[in-house]
This record gives sequence, structure tokens and C-alpha cells, in this order.
Amino acid sequence: MQISTVGAIGSMPMFGLYNASKWALEGFSEALSTEVAQFGIRVTIAQLGGFATDWAGSSMPFATPKPEYDDLRTAMFGTTEIPWPTADPDEPSTDADPRLAADSLVAHLSNPDRPLRVLIGDDARDHAALAYTARRDSYGQGRDFDWPS
Repeated sequence: MQISTVGAIGSMPMFGLYNASKWALEGFSEALSTEVAQFGIRVTIAQLGGFATDWAGSSMPFATPKPEYDDLRTAMFGTTEIPWPTADPDEPSTDADPRLAADSLVAHLSNPDRPLRVLIGDDARDHAALAYTARRDSYGQGRDFDWPS
């Protein structure tokens, strides 16, 4: 079981190293899945959406912000502060309970015909669709192939 993210499908400004590490995890895991299949070993890549964890809080180290990126940070996150201000504990979280992800993973692993990848989280499918559309569109209008449907 590899815990990845929908951030491994696309990318986000100022999260390049995070995206790159998850893209690497996905490439490694996909190769590993074909290497160990002959031994009856299955690999699963869980691409998670938003869950109520400490993902961008004290568990994530941040570099000293460069003022040249203040406008971009404000446009993307509504603030120049790094790390972001802690959410108001009296406000309900908009992210899902991590136990739902655990339940989804257990259900996925119980399926003997499970695919290599699984999207988990209410927002994961939408993020994946946006990322794949952006990747398709990055080939431009004069591409030499038609995107598979």
C-alpha cells in the first residue's frame, strides 16, 4: 500500500517538491507492481483527496518565504503567511474524517480484482479530472494524437 495523493496526478505552484516526490512514488510503485506480480504480490496506490489531518500544519516544514511570491501566495491561498494561519477550532472542518479513508482502503484491499490505483475522498475524482484535462491540454491544439476517450 502506497499512500499518494491527487497531487501526484497534477501539480500546484509552490508545491513542486511535494508533487515531484509523489510523482516519483507513483512511478516506483507502478514499476514495482509489475515486478512483484509474478510472486502474487499486489501493489495499491491510494490517491487521496482532502482529509482533516495536519498535512500543511506543524507536520510540514516550510522554507522561508520569498517576497517575490507574495502575490502568487495571496492569489492561491488568500494570505502571504507561511505556514498558513491555523484554522479556527470553532469552525467545522471542510475536509473529510481520515477514518473514512481508512475504511475505503480496507474495502479496496478486500477486492481481489482491485486496480493498481484508487481515488479516495469526495474531492479526489474532481481533482483528478482537472489534472488530466490540464495535462491533455498542455499538448496544445496541434498535437499528433487524439487523447484516448
